[in-house]
Amino acid sequence: MVITTGVFSGKTVAFVLAEANKKLAGCYSPYSFSELNDALSRINESFVDGIKRSDFLTCSTTRSVIASQKAPDVSELLVAESEAKLSAFPNPYTDKATIEFTLKEAGDYTLELHDVSGRVVKHISKGKAEANKVYSFKIGSGSMSNGIYMARLTTGKFNKVIRISLIR
Repeated sequence: MVITTGVFSGKTVAFVLAEANKKLAGCYSPYSFSELNDALSRINESFVDGIKRSDFLTCSTTRSVIASQKAPDVSELLVAESEAKLSAFPNPYTDKATIEFTLKEAGDYTLELHDVSGRVVKHISKGKAEANKVYSFKIGSGSMSNGIYMARLTTGKFNKVIRISLIR
């Protein structure tokens, strides 16, 4: 089934469920809890007693749509583990923390800090990284609230996310 309207238009029900599971597990998802909850509620309410009650969902007419929306399997997720190291210390932190990463292969990268809703709180760095070189960045708490944040390292091949906690 494919969603016809809203934030998830063109995405499959399986895709939305996979994003919701990631978010509930504390992993990064670009979608907020509110967006996921709304979509899941509308999916559940689309059928009552086996009868279609809304146009929120439609059957896919091509296999390519379904194939392109599949969730990553475990082997794809493990690739990120072997491609890079990403850490933050101290964790939790009160005033300042250091985020470090090392890439197995040279390449372009983006390092960002996200809140639990997936919004970018801080663009930490963007550039080209050499293979096996440690890159280190200091972050301050500034106007950030207490809570859990995600440091997200993105390259052309993968995303790697770690949690970091701010406690004042």
